[in-house]
Amino acid sequence: MSQQANPRGTFVRIAEMLKTGIETDPDVTELPALSEVMSDHNVSRGVALRAFAVLKQGRCGRTGAGRPVARRAR
Repeated sequence: MSQQANPRGTFVRIAEMLKTGIETDPDVTELPALSEVMSDHNVSRGVALRAFAVLKQGRCGRTGAGRPVARRAR
């Protein structure tokens, strides 16, 4: 069985890494450039944009991060 990268959830992992960097370094005042994220993580523009969207929505580290989660009516 070959080991291939699983693209599903890559943007969530990138968002979590960015969030960790923001939380641990008080000197960070803004996100890195989109091109920098693309280069550092070897991903497409779309994946980098989805990572930024996850950060913006505050969904890092939660179940269902990166996709809408339907809530049950109570």
